Amino acid sequence: MNRQRRIAHHAAFDRPFLEKRLPVFAKKYWACSRSDIDWKAEGIRSSALEFVAYSLGFFHDGHRAASDCRATLHALAQPLPGTGRLALQALLEQARLQTWRLWARDAAIEKKDILKTRGYAWSPGEFGRPRCWYRDVADADKAAEVAWLRANVMGPDQAVWALRITARDRYSDRCWGWGEPLAEPAVQNLDADLPRQAACIVTRGP
Repeated sequence: MNRQRRIAHHAAFDRPFLEKRLPVFAKKYWACSRSDIDWKAEGIRSSALEFVAYSLGFFHDGHRAASDCRATLHALAQPLPGTGRLALQALLEQARLQTWRLWARDAAIEKKDILKTRGYAWSPGEFGRPRCWYRDVADADKAAEVAWLRANVMGPDQAVWALRITARDRYSDRCWGWGEPLAEPAVQNLDADLPRQAACIVTRGP
């Protein structure tokens, strides 16, 4: 189903602000031209709107609302320098994907360096958010990342917590819940699959 999306260049800031002023925005689908396009992969080393504009060949006098909107629209209408795709197409393709926020809940403090190296970010617990390391991953990468967490970070009695995120809630304060604990993968009992046979020891005399 095709759904209209509200686009901002820093949706993680703009969306919560708008939802507090105008609650109707909480029911809308959002995308972010700063985060939903991999600018570095396209050869643009900064996702700041002024730098994106410069890299795409136009000038932007930033930090004024109307000017920011015009610059964002103009940037989305340009082909990306790396792949040649229209910037708006790349943004919408990414925004439609389901992602997961994985929490290394109650991970030991000595695991912080390995988590940081892996790309996890630290949530300091402000505004009622969890105080925990987390990482957002694509749906296709979820199983592998959960397996890595279990093998390298979490203890035998610790669960990996996961929050499903879509464009309906992405960049809102609702993305800061724990989600649900993931069940451990079932361990196959290989012995149960073998046919039951009586043990038999055969000996031969001299």
